[in-house]
Amino acid sequence: MKWAQDRLEGLEDEFLECRWIKHRWVKLGIYAVPGTRGFIAKFGCSVCDCERYDEFGSDFEIVRRRYKHPSGYLVTYSEHDREKGRRLRRADVTEQIVRRLGAKLPVWRGD
Repeated sequence: MKWAQDRLEGLEDEFLECRWIKHRWVKLGIYAVPGTRGFIAKFGCSVCDCERYDEFGSDFEIVRRRYKHPSGYLVTYSEHDREKGRRLRRADVTEQIVRRLGAKLPVWRGD
């Protein structure tokens, strides 16, 4: 889809990789939440520097999850895009990755 490729063209390779195979989370810390028996676990992506915050209640269930994305990671959608139902699919990301590799794509030898 040309629309999707136009949106993905400017993204850094690291951002494409995380959109394709998901983030590689590393635990950065676990912190008590003052005034509660809950806690927050902080994770960082070792590829794109995205941060994830999982807030747990006193029952050890996740009650909220938040993300802090690095500048340039998020893709914006216009009102027209929303009306048309346009969304980036993983297939669009895969296509962009293969386009960038181009002639450098190695031949599979079955190993």
